[in-house]
Amino acid sequence: YYHRMLYGTSKVIVDHMSKGDEYAKVKKVYSINIVYLDPGIGRDYVYHGKTEFKGLHHTEDELHLSTGQREKFRKQKAGDIHPEYYILKVNQFDDVAKDPLDEWIYYLKNDQIKSDFKAPGLDKAREVLEYDLLTPEEKRTYDRALDAALGRESALYTAKEEGIEEGIEKGKMEGRIEIVLNAHRSGLTLEVIGTITGLPQEEIQAIILQLKEEK
Repeated sequence: YYHRMLYGTSKVIVDHMSKGDEYAKVKKVYSINIVYLDPGIGRDYVYHGKTEFKGLHHTEDELHLSTGQREKFRKQKAGDIHPEYYILKVNQFDDVAKDPLDEWIYYLKNDQIKSDFKAPGLDKAREVLEYDLLTPEEKRTYDRALDAALGRESALYTAKEEGIEEGIEKGKMEGRIEIVLNAHRSGLTLEVIGTITGLPQEEIQAIILQLKEEK
């Protein structure tokens, strides 16, 4: 497994270089490895590996870049140019999220995102997860509603480009209300409807309540 990690980072570096490029164009690579089978012996669930150039005779000495090199590469130490590796041992995680990284590991292990998780990127992952949990019929309803929303936004954009501005904002809101009502009748949750329309859940609830009062 470790040889595959090394091969993967090396291939990324080579694939992003053109023939004749100077070595200074080599990009820093971060290798994130999510493993469900234990690749070695260790008690932790997150491991970080990097290159360090340490003195053999002065063991506290570490090789730093020159002033010119630091300005050019925006790095401090010689090892900072080399790839860094992270191994996430998902099944060894105890399900107690103490930081944003733990929140991501919790999601990768359990296919769940708790409501109080705030890690960057998890909001998008939550949308994907909610979609995956829908039934086939709910997915078709979601897709139709999303297509309708995108089509309406495209038409409004075209109208605006042509200078037809009167009623555009009103049309946007009316279109969203229509989508909310159709999605609600189809049994979609407030979170899913919010993803489709971009409206806050409080506003969606108000639209649905108004529909009930009008009946």
